[in-house]
Amino acid sequence: MFLVEDNPVDLVLTLRAFKTDPVVRRVPVVMLSTSQEVSDVNIAYDNGANSYIVKPVGFDDFMAVAQRIERYWCGDNLPPEPPLLGRASAHEEHTYRMPS
Repeated sequence: MFLVEDNPVDLVLTLRAFKTDPVVRRVPVVMLSTSQEVSDVNIAYDNGANSYIVKPVGFDDFMAVAQRIERYWCGDNLPPEPPLLGRASAHEEHTYRMPS
């Protein structure tokens, strides 16, 4: 989870670096921001964010959102397997294995 506030340049550079790194590019990026500006949302998605969530102000609301994020990304979501770096061809068929 990235937390980049008030600097869209840092946001873009961070997302681009993260999404072009073959080791971590499949890791979901959840943007958590106080901004509801359409331009900020579009910048995040255009540069690889998988989700954009407006951060609640109150602590209890924040914790409720954090729990929903965790439940979805760590429970309900079916992630891809890690990339095959330096091993068999990425074009081979693979059977998905559930994380333990």
